[in-house]
Amino acid sequence: MWLGTLLGLLLHWIVTSRFARYVSMAEGQAIAYISDVGAGDMKPLFIAGCVVTTVFLDLGFAADRWLRHRGRLVPNTTTGEKVLSGLTIAFAVVGTAGLILLSIFDTVSHDRLHDIFLLLFIAGFVLSAVFICWEYQRLGIRESLHPTPGPSRDAANETQATATTVSCASRSGSS
Repeated sequence: MWLGTLLGLLLHWIVTSRFARYVSMAEGQAIAYISDVGAGDMKPLFIAGCVVTTVFLDLGFAADRWLRHRGRLVPNTTTGEKVLSGLTIAFAVVGTAGLILLSIFDTVSHDRLHDIFLLLFIAGFVLSAVFICWEYQRLGIRESLHPTPGPSRDAANETQATATTVSCASRSGSS
């Protein structure tokens, strides 16, 4: 869904508005940010895409927790693993609130609030990713007696995705 939202906004900017310069774009900015396009006539798509994407992501985290609880996935048996799972879900909800609110409070009308919610979104999902990596790492250590590639490989993939996200976020914040 998120890819569809991004492509819809990008294609609108390229095809329909023909690389329009939005009011919210900084001096010398040649490429419109997602928020620039989403603050205009594509705001309904931007809000709907953000809501659907984050709700399904949160449902995925909740399903992971439920499947572990039911024994369909490697279960969380220690208190630490259960706490990490809870923190993953809690910070995913924080990131969800941030993304939905930043789509509503657009960069044109509410620039400062938009930036605050952007920070909340990024911090929430980065912390959620950190906690799920930590949980998978602990599951991988505990389950290392059983030769299954699941938790440790998942932790490595999630760690790489988190590092990439933090790197991109820090670069876009510094420009």
